[in-house]
Amino acid sequence: MRVFLVDPGQQVPFYCRGLARALAAAGDGVALVTAPLPHYDPGPAPPGVEVIHAFGRWLPAAGRPAAGAARPAARRA
Repeated sequence: MRVFLVDPGQQVPFYCRGLARALAAAGDGVALVTAPLPHYDPGPAPPGVEVIHAFGRWLPAAGRPAAGAARPAARRA
């Protein structure tokens, strides 16, 4: 069986990696579809797990917003 775990915001990276590891150990093909983490590296993917970074592609490697993605000015009351 092929299993896709989808965590677009990478909110629970260690939970997803643990679940992916358990599914891979049970013999399933596992793909973890998520976003890259700009602030820290959760480590290598568990054996038998393919990590696909399909979300958050506008983030450069340094983790800063791209030049065209400037934040709007703050409103004053």
